[in-house]
Amino acid sequence: MKPVKYVKISIRDNGIGIPRENLSKIFDPYFSAKRFGSQPGIGLGLSISYAIIKRHNGHIGVDSELGKGTTFTIYLPTADHHTETRAAANDEPLPEKKDIRLMGDDAA
Repeated sequence: MKPVKYVKISIRDNGIGIPRENLSKIFDPYFSAKRFGSQPGIGLGLSISYAIIKRHNGHIGVDSELGKGTTFTIYLPTADHHTETRAAANDEPLPEKKDIRLMGDDAA
């Protein structure tokens, strides 16, 4: 990862976890360990997430323990980093900074 400011997003569940032998394959297109019913999983969700995050110069990692759950950690460069890089490349002035509000933000 480049030495810039990142936003860290962690997503955790308390599910069955991912077997260690599958961890290196979970971001591969069409890999799926789901074999339930007549329609097994198609396995595109994590590979698409991986591609989108990488396209935005980010990183995604996974930590999992059988019987205890899985945590995905996503790092995305801050908007300031992208804006400053773009402005410098085009000799443009930086736009005015604005506040960002998130769902569940109690601030008025």
